[in-house]
Amino acid sequence: MDNKFVITIGRQFGSCGKEIGHELAKRFGIAFYDKELIALASKESGLCQEFFEKADEKNSGNLLQAFAAGFTFGPFQYNDFLSNDKLFQIQSDVIRKVAGEHSCVIVGRCADYILRDNKRCINVFVHAGMEERVKTVMNRQHISEQEARELIRKMDKTRPNYYNFYSDKEWGVASSYHLSVDSGLLGVHKTVDFIQKFVEEEQLGRCTLVPDGIWAQSAALPFAARGGRMSSLEQGGKKEVKVTCLDDLVGDRPLTCVKMDVEGVEKEALAGGARVIRRCRPKMLLAGYHHDDDLWEIPLEVWNLVPEYRIHLRRHPYVPCWEINFFVTL
Repeated sequence: MDNKFVITIGRQFGSCGKEIGHELAKRFGIAFYDKELIALASKESGLCQEFFEKADEKNSGNLLQAFAAGFTFGPFQYNDFLSNDKLFQIQSDVIRKVAGEHSCVIVGRCADYILRDNKRCINVFVHAGMEERVKTVMNRQHISEQEARELIRKMDKTRPNYYNFYSDKEWGVASSYHLSVDSGLLGVHKTVDFIQKFVEEEQLGRCTLVPDGIWAQSAALPFAARGGRMSSLEQGGKKEVKVTCLDDLVGDRPLTCVKMDVEGVEKEALAGGARVIRRCRPKMLLAGYHHDDDLWEIPLEVWNLVPEYRIHLRRHPYVPCWEINFFVTL
């Protein structure tokens, strides 16, 4: 089953859309693409990066003037001239490629339209009031209020023209997206919280039952089936059970919470999830009562993965009374 997903971010200039997209990628532990797409398109096509920078989110004209400017070409083959449409096509191919390879956040560049056939793509538009945007642009670019307003007005024409030219939707209109958010009203962090919750419920809130055991790696292990609690993994067991590890199970998807009571193989299960735990830093509840040395070996294993983790030891007041758990948070 393909569990990759994509979040596209359309944004008004000065609405902190890039910052919001970057934070979302960090929280989900997935790739982030904005200007990075320009470098990838240049690498894929053999064209110098300046061509893509000049045409970035612009639709008008062709780039004959770029020839006169002395830009160099790689091994790219072309006919009469290199148009913005051709550059858009190259960049579109790159967007489809990265979306097919791994989960990611993509900012701008008609990504929502380009990935319109991707069923696991969430399209978000971030906007804000003019005054909030003016303050943001002034602070980030160290310009006057008048200069900020002029720049915003210019970008408010350029981005819609580009989007409306290459797509059959209308830029900034709520019906063009799954979610439209006012970052000026919520602030950056609450906007990220809001989008994260929406994505989790829309794309990741589905349950999938996996009939495998959890282990340090994916394998088939010998199992002694004695019935009830006396059954166990044993060399010489007459049955085989399929086991997997967290790294293989989760892949490049986000991991936000782990609850693990796996009958004494918690340390092995942690080792099998080292990559995804380091990447996503999920909250964890880990059973700590199956072996005497679990009391110190499990915390050491956790800190080996993420030294910044805080570990709390708790015993719940219920039967059986020996059930002691580690609560792991940042």
